[in-house]
Amino acid sequence: MYIKRRIAGIVLYCWLGLVLAACGPADLFGGTNEPPAATITGPLALDAPAQAQVGEPVQVRVGPVSAPDGTTVTFMALGSYGPRIIHAPLAAGFVTFNLESEATRRSGTMTLVATVGNARGTAELTLQPGPPVGPLTPLVGSRSIPVGGEHWSMAVVVPFDRLDNPVADGTPITFRAQHPDGSLEEKVVPTRHLLAWERIYSGTEAGTTRIAVSAAGAHGPEETLLEFATLPVSITLTAEPPTLPANGQDLMMLRTDTLRDQLGNVLPDGTLVTFVVEEPDREPRRIPAYTVAGRAEVPLQAPAQPGAATVRAVIENVTSESLVVTFTPGPAINTFPVTADVDVTTGGLLLTAGPLLGQLEQYVPDGTPVRFSVIPANGERQEYTAITAKGHATLELRLAQLTRGSYTVEATAGAGRGSTEFTIPAE
Repeated sequence: MYIKRRIAGIVLYCWLGLVLAACGPADLFGGTNEPPAATITGPLALDAPAQAQVGEPVQVRVGPVSAPDGTTVTFMALGSYGPRIIHAPLAAGFVTFNLESEATRRSGTMTLVATVGNARGTAELTLQPGPPVGPLTPLVGSRSIPVGGEHWSMAVVVPFDRLDNPVADGTPITFRAQHPDGSLEEKVVPTRHLLAWERIYSGTEAGTTRIAVSAAGAHGPEETLLEFATLPVSITLTAEPPTLPANGQDLMMLRTDTLRDQLGNVLPDGTLVTFVVEEPDREPRRIPAYTVAGRAEVPLQAPAQPGAATVRAVIENVTSESLVVTFTPGPAINTFPVTADVDVTTGGLLLTAGPLLGQLEQYVPDGTPVRFSVIPANGERQEYTAITAKGHATLELRLAQLTRGSYTVEATAGAGRGSTEFTIPAE
């Protein structure tokens, strides 16, 4: 029984093989008997535009092709962002391929290739960028230049179309620059190698230059360029007051005049000015300062000994004429007595300095200020001022203003000075 079944199966398979060999798959399943694709040879004609705008659909027609309807044609659009492959069947010897707008967003050259069997056709499609759109933002560098017309900065813009493609070379771009003196500079520049650029030269007036770019109705924000003054023509120094007593404490203000360059521009804020102070038997001191509204100033502390000092102001290679300031002895020149009277009963403290004497051993003029420094053990000094009458100065304080403990009092009036100590007892 088993042997009979095996023989029947073999006979059935042989019959199916004969049927397939005679009819072929297309006859059995209702398909078309097309010749093998490899038998189709020769060039393929592609009907495609040479140029198109980015973002617009493009239609490419392939044919005529001597092949049966339904023969598959492979179409490839090869651009800078990779290939796009489409398959479609022939109909009456032709087939049309549609590149949707999504496939044409990037500008540049696209190679179009159609193949069927051994037949092949190619064409090139140039996708042109659109007009520039905003914002057109100028890039400016350097951001500051000296006035005078010899120095320049570069303004650069990279314009794009609505699909972020760089615009075509030769696209006109308008640069506008308004200088601090109000003059308007305008120039039209074509794009080259994706960019448009223009030199902006400085004028004669210091300040801020405003720069903007526009093209075919596209605009953007402005950028700024600082045009700053150059070195001053000269520097003039003054001292206020012109003299001080040599008491080691008072301050003299050294000031420049308003500093201007050769075109009359005020030097910008923050310009470094170095004051050089030379005193007898001392190394020169260099005191830095910075201009505000075109002027610079520094305080100079009076020395403890009378004498003169020479001061100069320097900005790079420009130096002022020397200014001589003097520090005189007096108004008091002696070491004078200082007393402290602590009255716990009334809660008062009376400090007295005097007599304060001048060069002729006379009382200093009435109204001469005397500075009292009250210094506790922790060193946190408190400063008070009293004026003289008949060669003496008195200062009244309340003990409630002070903490319990030991104190040192220092008094100065010009070059004269004195000191004492006192104690506020514990309760």
